[in-house]
This record gives sequence, C-alpha cells and structure tokens, in this order.
Amino acid sequence: MIMRGSEMEKSEHISTKRSIKLLALIVLMAILVLSIVFIYISIKPSPNTWDVYPGQSIQAVLDSAKPRDTVIVHAGVYNQSVVITKSINLIGDGAILDGTPPADSGTTLQNDSIIIEQGVSDVTVRNFEIRNYLDNGITAWNNGTSNIQIINNVIHDTGIAISVGNDGTGFHENWFISNNTVYKNGIGIYVAHGKNFVISNNIAEESFWSGIWVGTEIGSTFDTEHIEVINNTVTNSGSGIYVLSSSEEAELKDITITNNTVSNCGEDGIVVLKLSEDCKNSRDVFIYDNTVNNNGGAGILLQGISYGEVLENELTNNDLGGIVIVLGSNNIIVRMNSVFQNGIFYEKAGIHIQESSNNTVVWNTVRDNGIGIVRFSPDSMFETSYNIIAFNVVKDNVEYDLFDDGPGTGNIWEFNIYDTKNW
Repeated sequence: MIMRGSEMEKSEHISTKRSIKLLALIVLMAILVLSIVFIYISIKPSPNTWDVYPGQSIQAVLDSAKPRDTVIVHAGVYNQSVVITKSINLIGDGAILDGTPPADSGTTLQNDSIIIEQGVSDVTVRNFEIRNYLDNGITAWNNGTSNIQIINNVIHDTGIAISVGNDGTGFHENWFISNNTVYKNGIGIYVAHGKNFVISNNIAEESFWSGIWVGTEIGSTFDTEHIEVINNTVTNSGSGIYVLSSSEEAELKDITITNNTVSNCGEDGIVVLKLSEDCKNSRDVFIYDNTVNNNGGAGILLQGISYGEVLENELTNNDLGGIVIVLGSNNIIVRMNSVFQNGIFYEKAGIHIQESSNNTVVWNTVRDNGIGIVRFSPDSMFETSYNIIAFNVVKDNVEYDLFDDGPGTGNIWEFNIYDTKNW
C-alpha cells in the first residue's frame, strides 16, 4: 500500500501530538513527585537542641525532647540520675554528674548515673564526668539496645564505669565505646551478651577487678560475638583484659584483642578462660600486637579456647609466664611474639603449653625467662599432643631453653635455636 503525501503529513502530525502529550505527562508527574518530597521535608520535624544549666533537671529536659534531638548539659555539678528512653544525643559541656546525696531539687538520684532503657537505639552519650555512684556510671542492663555511642567520658569512683548486658535474656548490638577514661572503679568496662561491639582507645586505670571485661553470663542462651578490643590502655588493675565464658549453651566467639597496652596489673594481663569444664569453649580468639608487661600473673593466659591466634605481641616481666595455654585450648597459632624476662622468680615459662593439643608455636623469640618453652602433660583428662614447636629462637633462659615433660603423642620439636633442653 502506497501512502499519499497528505496522509503522511496527517500521520506525522498525530505522532507529534502524542509525543507532546507524553512529554507533558512526564513533566506533570515529575512536578507531582517533587511537590510530595517538598511537603514531606517541610512537615518532617528537624532535630532540636536543648540546653540544661545547673539547678535544672536533666531528666525533665530529656522527657520534653523529641527523638533525635540533642540535649547539652552545661558546666556545673548535677547530683542527679538520668534515664534515656528514646533516641537522643546527650552531650556534656563541662558537666559533672555526681552520685553524692542529696539529689538536686526536683530530681532523682539512684545508684546509677545514666541508664539506657530496653529497646532504645541511636543514642550518643559524650563528654561527661561521672563520679561517686554506688553501682554504674553508664548502664544498659536489660534485654537489648542497639546503635549506642559512649564517647569521651571520664568516669571514676563507681561500681562499674560502663556496664552493658543482662542475665542471659537477650543481647545488645552495635555499640561503640571509645576514648573514655575510667579509673578507680570496681570494673572499668563490662560487656555481657553483645554483638558487634567496638571498645577502642579507652584508658582504664586502678580497676579493682578488671579494666575491661567481656563475656557470657551463667545460664545464658545468647552468644557474645564480634567484639573488638582495640588500642586501649589498662594499668594498675586487678586483671587487665578479662574474657570469660560462663555459659553451658551460649558461645563466646570472634573476639579480637589488638594494639592494647596492659601493664602493672596484680593478676593476668590478657586472660581468656571459661568458668568451669561444662561451659562452652571460646572460639576464634585473635590476640595481635599487644604490649603486655609487669603484671603479677601471666602476660597472656588462654584456657578453654578452640581456634585462635596469638601474633606479634610483646610480653615482658610478667611474674607467672609470658604466654600460657592450658586446659583444653586447642588449634591455636602462636607466632612471631617477643617474650622476654617472664617468670624469672617463679621458674615459669616464656611459652607454656599444658593439657592442650594441635597448637602451633613458630617464629617466636623467647629469651631470659625462667624457662623458655614448656610442653607439660600431667595425668589428667586432657592430653598434650600433636603440638608443633618449631623455628623459634629460645636462648638465655634460666633453667632450660626447651622443656618437655609428661605423656603425649605426635608433638614435634624442630628447627629451634637453643642452648639447653631437658632431654
């Protein structure tokens, strides 16, 4: 069929009209969408900033604030306790929260300073000094919170400076605890039943029990996992960094302890253990690049661990040994650590393996300790078998450089540089 000229012109005209209508419809829809977005932005409230001054109630302002608002507490001493029930930024500007009675007029004073309630998320607590509370400085002891930041606070003379967890009935997730200074507390930082926690760049001093505690509670069914303890300084405390599995059902797993300095503690520097034989082994524990010295116990003590690495740590002058692996700690790689002058007065070892199997100890420098490297297997339910001890420099240790004692099969001692051994 051959279309005549007039018919072709008519067809092109119709097509042009359709294109114009389609373009107009697209423009109209775009205008409509933009109008809806503009209306939504106009209606949606913007976060507000609230100010609190001495003599005023922090709680009253928090209760009036909307979610996502910021409350600034200005310089002064506040004898009050605070309960956070919503998403909020609580910022100190020279503010001191003091648990010494009596409470400020019109306020409440509890044994805890700042309490984050169950189910709350997206909270920041920053820049406070907190002191003299009987129980906790900052606490979330409930079935769960999420997306919490605790930053740049100074907390002292409390039971526990920062306490997060519960009695095994839930878990907290996505916490960032950083740049806080905690001293003269029962425990510095305490985390039980957490997931995705970063504990970094804190200073914990003079804690009666431990500077940093991570673990599971007795009877819990909720795991503690993905915990990073990074760049902290722990000194003059009972224990330094203490990781404890206390549950027969809940696991403690994927724990990274790296670039911390732990010194002058009365007991062990870094310890990972389980409360009893019935408790779950901790799993996937990674201890890297820490400096651990002058502690009254072992530098690093591992008991009841399944899979992990102890890599490139410096351990000096710890009374009960450098790296101690005992009681069913299996499949651990101990590599490239510097282990000097540990256990001299107690005839303890730079590296000690007891009742543990399938561990690999390689490329370490072990000098001037009570004993260099020990594999010991007493008569017990755990063997000390299939351990590889190789390519280590083990010199100038007081009793022996290498010491092997007790039953066990498949242990390999090869290519070590040493002067003395007991066999």
